[in-house]
Amino acid sequence: MSRIDRRLRQFGKLLAGMALGLVWANMGGAIATPASAPELVSHQTASFSILRPRQTIIRRSGRALIQPPEAPTPSTNVGCDILTIMANLAYTWDPYNSLSSEVSGRQLSLCRGRESDSQGIPQWGNRSPLRLGTNWYYPNGTAAQFSSNFNYPNGRSATFGNTWYYPNGSNARFGSSWYTPSGRGVSEETLLAEACEQVGTRRCINRLDEVQGAGSFWYELVLVQLAWLGYQIEQGNIDPN
Repeated sequence: MSRIDRRLRQFGKLLAGMALGLVWANMGGAIATPASAPELVSHQTASFSILRPRQTIIRRSGRALIQPPEAPTPSTNVGCDILTIMANLAYTWDPYNSLSSEVSGRQLSLCRGRESDSQGIPQWGNRSPLRLGTNWYYPNGTAAQFSSNFNYPNGRSATFGNTWYYPNGSNARFGSSWYTPSGRGVSEETLLAEACEQVGTRRCINRLDEVQGAGSFWYELVLVQLAWLGYQIEQGNIDPN
């Protein structure tokens, strides 16, 4: 089992324990620390504090959170792989934008074998190029991929080497350090716990399950995605319900 898989399994147990703890706390019981993840026991105490039920009702004004694109890629086709990354980056940037819907639709079509990216010059509906040579583009003309690095549809970098960025241009990961979208340095575990508080524990567990065994790139993409969505929910731009 890889380091990422072990971490995902630990996080899954931790989040499941958090969900159970919150239910038990709402029923008037004490929160129990699950003994199945001993390496994270000290962190679980802090995470339960982070996920303590709010004392005041926050009224959301944003739109309901919609289902994200699948991750990781469902096939070994290179075009499918890149379009799956593009679809997830577009969703992270703005899940409600028509561009995001168009990229997700094209990803499904190519990955399900309903079209090929190997003949001619693939185009979007507005006739702008989808791919020129080895370079891929969003429907608005923004370069999605250069070398092994990727951009969001707004032109900001998503990755550069091992560094990850949020759609607002701020660092998500630099070296071994992680940051919230507001720029606060946090541990990887705290970033995930705070994101899951906003996005929802069950949604987080399901999303992490999808990338188990897929490698560090897909895990980090999903972590950045969850953190950014959590931030948008916290700001009232998205309603998680």
